[in-house]
Amino acid sequence: MKTKLNYTKRIISMFITMMMMALCVSVPVKSSGSNEPDLKEMANELMILVNNAREDSGLKPLLTISFLNDSSQVRARESVFNFSHDRPFYDEDGNYASFVTAIDDNMIPWENAYENLACGMDTPEGTFLQWQKSPQHWAAIMNPDVQYMSAAVTYEPNSEYGWYWDQIFVKVFDDVYQGIQDNDSATIEEFPIFRDSNLVYDPSALHIKPVSNGDIDGDGVVDIFDVVMLEQYLNGDVRLNAEQMKSADIVVDGVITTMDVEFLRMYILGEIPELELDVGVAIRTIMSK
Repeated sequence: MKTKLNYTKRIISMFITMMMMALCVSVPVKSSGSNEPDLKEMANELMILVNNAREDSGLKPLLTISFLNDSSQVRARESVFNFSHDRPFYDEDGNYASFVTAIDDNMIPWENAYENLACGMDTPEGTFLQWQKSPQHWAAIMNPDVQYMSAAVTYEPNSEYGWYWDQIFVKVFDDVYQGIQDNDSATIEEFPIFRDSNLVYDPSALHIKPVSNGDIDGDGVVDIFDVVMLEQYLNGDVRLNAEQMKSADIVVDGVITTMDVEFLRMYILGEIPELELDVGVAIRTIMSK
């Protein structure tokens, strides 16, 4: 199956997007602190602020895609030299290329795309506040139709404003999104990144650090809440980061299945003395019950 992209609709949507997002707020400030900033962590904090605001308004939180974050990183760097939704080069028609050309639609089949830019602030909170005060930027953040987002920040001390932030929001085509939600094999084969938890993830999950095997929610205790989270993962309701995936692989076979759920539950009930069973032990344990 090869998705047929509706280019006419996409072009119209792109024009509307550019008109909506033309206003960018910039407040020049100096960088605070002498330590080298963790730019990826700052971008992640910005995405968490966005999702918290969306959830407070009853909207679904957005997942992020590593490849889309790469697009935002490219755009953040470009905005140092050309603070605009246009890119600093011409397209084949002799016009400045739109920001959307930074998105690889062979990887991310977007239908609508929106971009927020900001400069000057050296914290995620300050940048988020800039956008919150701008109706056009806030409309992108609170758009109920988008499903994925990205963010990036770059720091150029010799530039006019120092700090440059980019955030992209996308809505993928409905048939693709439904196929992803249904785990449709043809859709996943065409766009495999959408089922890779290392590439598509909940930004807040990056802060979850399991302290032991089975501690999937990272609270330091292996209990029924870890079972619930594991079941939610198998149902496609939550994403797990790489450390959570390792913690959830109770049977140590490289995949997460209902067998891992069952043995985690058995451990919590005291029916098995330890976690991290190899496959042979796990099968014998089940057959003996």
